[in-house]
Amino acid sequence: MIIKAHEMNVWDALVSGYRITTTQYICQHETIYFKKKKTGTMLIDLKRDYVQPGKIDTLSASAEDSLHLIKRLEERHIFGSQILGRIDPGESSALAVLSASQNRDMYFCTGDGAAIEAAVVLGLASICVSLEKLCDDIGIRRTCKFNCTDRHLNECKARGMARVKYF
Repeated sequence: MIIKAHEMNVWDALVSGYRITTTQYICQHETIYFKKKKTGTMLIDLKRDYVQPGKIDTLSASAEDSLHLIKRLEERHIFGSQILGRIDPGESSALAVLSASQNRDMYFCTGDGAAIEAAVVLGLASICVSLEKLCDDIGIRRTCKFNCTDRHLNECKARGMARVKYF
């Protein structure tokens, strides 16, 4: 959602309105640039512009966190850890950190439907939030693409609930 927030020109407002934490993977590999229709490519250097000055935080998923994520998905998802093949690596790293953490004072904001589904299966449904809601809660009114909306989030949550293994 970091790139979407930049595309919507709401990133700096979100940084001001929330304490944002992302994974080191996302910071280093996924938020490098995006293309604007009118001005072309825009560089996003999260490390230089936001992490180093202390505007946002980063966490890193350890190998143990990643193995824990795979194990929990195998135990709880009807398709097991195969769902990870449908999830972007950045979201996988965030899910690994969140599923290993006892800290529930964070939100998980993504438009990746498979990642939302996995979050629900992992018991993280209550911390999933749409970009639309984050913007609304700090007074920003924008038309969002479908994968940034509450409607999309709720559809993915419902799909996740339908794929939980019950014992």
